[in-house]
Amino acid sequence: MIERPKITPELFSEFTKKAPSRLIRKLDKAPERAEAWEWKKGDGEDSIVIQTNSDAVVRLKGALLSREEDASCDCLLAPKCLHLLSVISRLELADPEEREAPASEEVEEPPQMDDIVPSVEQKQAASVMIEVVSGILGGGIESASIVAQGRLLSALHQARIVGLHRASASATRAIKRIRSIREGKSEKLTVLRADLIDILDSCETLLKQERVSIGDIGVGRRVYYDAGSLKLHGVVTEAIGGDGGYGGCVTYLLDEEGMFSTLSTVHPQEMGGAKQAWKTAVSVGDIVASHEELCRKQVFVQNATRSADGRLGAGKKVKAVIGKDVSFESGPISAWFSTSIIDQIEQIFSRSKIPVLVRPPGWDFLAFEAKVAGVCDGGVALLTEDERLIIASSDRDWKGNMSRLGEMVGSTFRFIGRVHRDAFLKVSLLTIFHSEDSEAEAKTAWTSVQLGLEHFQIERARVPNSRFVVTEIPKVWDAFDRVLERAMLGGWRTFPPQSIQQINMTKKRMKRAGMLNATRFLEALYHSAQKKEGKGRNVGEFTRAWVAAISYRHAFLEALVKDSWSIHATPV
Repeated sequence: MIERPKITPELFSEFTKKAPSRLIRKLDKAPERAEAWEWKKGDGEDSIVIQTNSDAVVRLKGALLSREEDASCDCLLAPKCLHLLSVISRLELADPEEREAPASEEVEEPPQMDDIVPSVEQKQAASVMIEVVSGILGGGIESASIVAQGRLLSALHQARIVGLHRASASATRAIKRIRSIREGKSEKLTVLRADLIDILDSCETLLKQERVSIGDIGVGRRVYYDAGSLKLHGVVTEAIGGDGGYGGCVTYLLDEEGMFSTLSTVHPQEMGGAKQAWKTAVSVGDIVASHEELCRKQVFVQNATRSADGRLGAGKKVKAVIGKDVSFESGPISAWFSTSIIDQIEQIFSRSKIPVLVRPPGWDFLAFEAKVAGVCDGGVALLTEDERLIIASSDRDWKGNMSRLGEMVGSTFRFIGRVHRDAFLKVSLLTIFHSEDSEAEAKTAWTSVQLGLEHFQIERARVPNSRFVVTEIPKVWDAFDRVLERAMLGGWRTFPPQSIQQINMTKKRMKRAGMLNATRFLEALYHSAQKKEGKGRNVGEFTRAWVAAISYRHAFLEALVKDSWSIHATPV
């Protein structure tokens, strides 16, 4: 298969703005038209020729299309032709990092974190971004035409020019997911919803407040700052999978102050993805070692540099040496496991309020010791010493590790995982710590296994087909969620006048579930979708009603989930 070039959002936007509306309508009816054409290598390097179903030929030059001359068609209507528009609509959008200068390894002064006065240009760009996103939401994601996508790309480009990097980054992710949904591909709507909310929240803040923080604006490139001398302890390596066929892993190293630093590697999936990255050597100062080694070693770093998001720098002045194996019974790792689950949960939910840009790495990690109780709905049931239930799952289960774990009923392990803030008592496991010694020494010789990358081979007594049944906490917000999801996909068309009957039924369910305020948000959403006498519809009002409902849902659910961690659950 020929590797296709990527296209910058700016160039995509330019082509769509110039295209006649009749061509846009044709493309929206058959968005995959160009997939039936013949794509082949051209004469020059990074050149691709597309033979259409007519005599026309489209040519692409370069691995990244950023200028109009990089994409051409030999038909008489070019560049305002269906051939060219169909081809560029099948290309992946380039991320900002692929086009801008690489992150500086030079040590710089930390940026001003708050008390920033937005410029007039930034406020104007924020206003345009809100207007464009509101238009897409008002019409519905499923109806977001090539023109609507082009407007979002144009707003994204302008936001980036004036330095609104948070909004432009979220818009870049959102446009990719919108395109996937329009093409009938599976996408997590919750992730797209989070991106859209992030765009609107950050832009609204810029318009409403005289002074904002760096978390509201974002930064354009990663900058490294002086971190002094660090003694680091390798703890976790997390397998990651990204958009666009890439995968890799991130290793988290804990310092003496309990703060994480990270090292990451990403590879194309066809080159091994996460598994290849796991074996790949990364450099810190004088040392070169694989993630497989670093996640269990002490690392001493002098003149360390670290970015705001915790990534370690590899500048010329950085000196480092690998020490002995990490001890899981002393130092900051032991102190972490000694911290009560309730205290850790309090800290996690507190950190969730920090803007993403300045959240510390590993902010949602939970470290705990627990006994396997058996398989349950949603994963594996774990019970802590005080009979607290934790439902464990794995986002990247390597060779059936979780099934094997679920059969080891009665065995005790230590775990590190990410806490779900939208599901009761649920943790996505990353690392298991176990001991191969006798029971008497089981708490003094822990060894780690990275669940997304290694085979959990330890042998313990097993109980096949074991089940641990727990009383399910009812998902009282499901009906509310379905309304919000339909609103995002279908826009104001989701709420014709006769839908008031369905809205009233949902309101009754919300009242019975104790979500009294939900009825008010449902009413506002319905009324915002109706035509106003002599005025038509106000997509801005519809968007504000949708955002308000989402914010209420998030706050309500987060409060319930947080409180659930204080429950001492017992089997039915």
